[in-house]
Amino acid sequence: MGQLDGEQLEYLFDSRLRLTEYDFRLAEEAWGLYVKGDVAELQNWIDTNPFWGSLHLLKPAMQAHVKRLTVNEDGLGYIEQKLLAIHQSGVVDRAKIYEKFWADEKIYGMGDKELDIYLDRLGL
Repeated sequence: MGQLDGEQLEYLFDSRLRLTEYDFRLAEEAWGLYVKGDVAELQNWIDTNPFWGSLHLLKPAMQAHVKRLTVNEDGLGYIEQKLLAIHQSGVVDRAKIYEKFWADEKIYGMGDKELDIYLDRLGL
């Protein structure tokens, strides 16, 4: 079962995070808003939610989603804006663009092929 021995598995099991009913309800709300894609509604939910339960990374993930959905006056989303800025700073090699993007924007978890889709759309 992988590379962990029994002692390591037992340690991980004992230190696991226990999710509550509240955490599941919060995750369900978050998913519904995530797929709906309404920036204003999602931002309002983030701003008015006082407690994130055990889901400590949910708020930054949802904030990143708001940034990704928000489009500027040129019709570019945050990812496109970021990639364009990296390119305009003189980084033109795709591998170097990936590295710079990944260093600055870890939260998006995008691979090279996904970034290629954005770069291709930008003609870079």
